[in-house]
Amino acid sequence: MLTGLLLWSFIAAPAVLRAATQAADLTFCVQVRPQTSLRVSSAVLRFEVSPATPRPHVLVEFRAAARTARQGVTLLVALPTGALQPPSGADVHVVFTGAGEGTASGFLSATGGPQIVARWTGSGVRQGCLTFMLSGAVAPGWYVLPLDFALTTQ
Repeated sequence: MLTGLLLWSFIAAPAVLRAATQAADLTFCVQVRPQTSLRVSSAVLRFEVSPATPRPHVLVEFRAAARTARQGVTLLVALPTGALQPPSGADVHVVFTGAGEGTASGFLSATGGPQIVARWTGSGVRQGCLTFMLSGAVAPGWYVLPLDFALTTQ
């Protein structure tokens, strides 16, 4: 009896399972929510101008990860959160250049709003470096500019 039951389970059971199986076409839509992650090496630019370093620069490294909709655009922006604090009477501006995929060049202004410092199309992880420099009538002393960096998708 046990042999007959085992024999039936190996021979008849697969046929019963095949008879209960049906093929069907399914259509579905997946909506991917954008998600971002950003790490920056510093959010405060500190320049020390002296006779030995008349044109100092500050490097800010970043690692940006974004998941976007198909062909979505990712923007890395820098926003000064206060005015550049130079020594008295200095007429100074901050300019930047970028190294890495999608980085930009430009200048920062406390009254100009957010500045796009990098732009990419599509999802992925990008790394790069932004070099900030002082421009204008630079006098010796310390210059400080706090920044907010933000990563957004469109």
